[in-house]
Amino acid sequence: NESNGKLVFATITNGGPAEAAGVAPGDVAVALEGLALTSENWHQRLHTYHDGDTLELVVFRGDELITTMIRPGTAPENTCFLLLTEDVDSDTDKRRSAWLGAD
Repeated sequence: NESNGKLVFATITNGGPAEAAGVAPGDVAVALEGLALTSENWHQRLHTYHDGDTLELVVFRGDELITTMIRPGTAPENTCFLLLTEDVDSDTDKRRSAWLGAD
């Protein structure tokens, strides 16, 4: 998740690399292998490495700076992601809320 140019871990997949590295929802990614991570460069930075490489990841958890090791991997083929566009008209918002079961 990108929040004001920051990379925020919105959710953590059970059994995934982030969970294994001790990353928690809400953590803000700061650096990978000593290089700054931004909303503009994170995809490029991550793809310079290979699945299974052990990489140093630095995150902020609140005011605490945490350094951990992470081993990126490919998501299983049966994995899908749903990203919701936030800027929608009121009709779309109502249909979405009904579909998701929100009040």
